[in-house]
Amino acid sequence: MTVTAELLAQVCRVIADTTGNNLEEVMEDSLFEDDLGMSELELERVLVKLNKVFSIHLDLKAVLSEGIESVGDLTKMVAEESELG
Repeated sequence: MTVTAELLAQVCRVIADTTGNNLEEVMEDSLFEDDLGMSELELERVLVKLNKVFSIHLDLKAVLSEGIESVGDLTKMVAEESELG
């Protein structure tokens, strides 16, 4: 699965719903900490929801070790995990 506008929109919705950010604030180039004010705990909650929505398994340790810091990077990781399915 490649990163599509639909996939990006789904990831943005999950992030907004989980963190309380306005959907308009959550963009592809938004940085979790700097732009969205997300803590590691919030990121972990986002990952749990993404895992359920996409039937994948991402964990915080893997995301942090890959240097994932933006919505776009996380969306790419979701796409990759979905392909491996």
